[in-house]
Amino acid sequence: MAIREDSRNRGRSLDAALNQLILELYRGSRECPADEFQDRALDAVQKAIPFDSAVWGAGANNPHVIHHVHLYRQPQRMNEDYVAGFQDKDFMRVKVSETPGVTVNLADLVTRDEYRRTDIYRGFSHRYGIEQILCTVLVDPVSGLYQFLSLWRADPRRPFREAERRAKQSLMPHLVESYRTNRIVSMRQLAFGRGKSAHAAAVCNRLGILHEIEGRFASLLRIEWPRWGGAELPRGLRQCAASGTGEGFLGKRIVVSAAPLKDLVVLLAREKTEVDALGRRERMAAERFAGGKTHQQVAQALGVSASTVRNQLRSVYRKLGVTDKAELARVLGDSA
Repeated sequence: MAIREDSRNRGRSLDAALNQLILELYRGSRECPADEFQDRALDAVQKAIPFDSAVWGAGANNPHVIHHVHLYRQPQRMNEDYVAGFQDKDFMRVKVSETPGVTVNLADLVTRDEYRRTDIYRGFSHRYGIEQILCTVLVDPVSGLYQFLSLWRADPRRPFREAERRAKQSLMPHLVESYRTNRIVSMRQLAFGRGKSAHAAAVCNRLGILHEIEGRFASLLRIEWPRWGGAELPRGLRQCAASGTGEGFLGKRIVVSAAPLKDLVVLLAREKTEVDALGRRERMAAERFAGGKTHQQVAQALGVSASTVRNQLRSVYRKLGVTDKAELARVLGDSA
C-alpha cells in the first residue's frame, strides 16, 4: 500500500511540474531570444524529467535535409562523430522514425547486455555518456517538417520510467510548437518589425525549402496551390526566396511578402483583397490621402495635378466600396 501511494504522489508531482513547464514554454516563446530558447526550454524539462544531456534537431522530408542540430551539455564534436560513423548504425533512430509522435524508451527496445554489444554503444554512446535514452520525433503531415528530441542519462542504473516516457510524449508537441513560435516571431520582427501581426508566417532558405511554417500559412498556400505538400515551396514562392531582394508574390488568391534575413527568407502571407486590385499610382495616392495628406499635398508628392489625384481617389473609392477617408484608412490598414 505504501508503495502504491508513493507512486501516486510521484505522478501528481510530475503532472504539476509538466503543467508549469508548458506555461513557461509558451511564455518564453514570445519573450526569449531565439538563440537561447532551446537551452532554456531544456533547463526547464530537466526539472520535470531528470536527464544529463540531450540533442534537439529539426529537418524536412521531401526533400530530406537536416536544418540544424542543437546539443545540450555535449561537445560539438559529438554530432560530427555521429554523422561520420554511427548514423547508419543507430537502431533507435530507425525505431523512432517508424513511430512518429511516440516516445521510445531504450530500455523497452533492448536489454542492457544487448545494448552494450551494439557497435553504436561500443564506438559512440559509451564515450559520450549515453546509457539511457528517451527519444521522440514529430512530423508535420503537410509540410514534412519534423523535429526530434533525445534525452540521455549517463547512469546505466537509472532507466527512464514509463511515467517519464509518457510525460515526454505529451510534452513533445508543446516543445515543438513553442520553439516554432519563438523562431517565427523572432525572425518576423527582425525582417518586418512589429507590424503585420495578422499575417501568417513561414521561414525558408534561398532554395525555397521550408525551415518553419505556421499552420495558417500552410492553409493559405493550399488555397492558391491545392495540390501543394512537402517542404519545398511552390514555384512562385521559390522564385521569391531565390531573388533575395524582398520581392513579394501576388497570386490569384493570396499575397505573400518576402524579406531576406541573412541566409534565410521570412515570408508573410494573407488572402488577396480588393486593395490588391488597385493600380500602383492609385495605391500610392490612396495611402497618402488616408494618412492625412490633402489632395494638393498628394499631388505634389506624386508629381501630378490635384485633379488627377481626385480622379484616382474616385476610382479607388469605387473599387473598394468606401465613402470617406476613415473607411479608406481602415480598408488599407487591413490589407497592409
